[in-house]
Amino acid sequence: MEDNRIKEFMDKDIPKPPAADVEDQVEWRKCVAKARRIILEGVGDHIVSNLHGNKTPYVMWKALTYLFQNRSDYKKVALKDKLKKIKMEKGDTIPKYLTKFT
Repeated sequence: MEDNRIKEFMDKDIPKPPAADVEDQVEWRKCVAKARRIILEGVGDHIVSNLHGNKTPYVMWKALTYLFQNRSDYKKVALKDKLKKIKMEKGDTIPKYLTKFT
């Protein structure tokens, strides 16, 4: 986002410029479209449905943050237990063992 100079569209909700500023509106639309495209390309197909209907990159980013934010200690404990239970079985290859972490 920083490379494309559109990170500000994720940090805050930038309103659409007034109708009188046609050039600013065109630039705003390009930036919004580019930011949305970058966000959608960066997430998996199963996550895209959570972003459906969000019109601005800021709202999309907030939805992703809410989705992946650790909000409870229960989730942390459950993930620690899962991690402890992952063991390499006899005959497992390294790639097969590493896929258990996903």
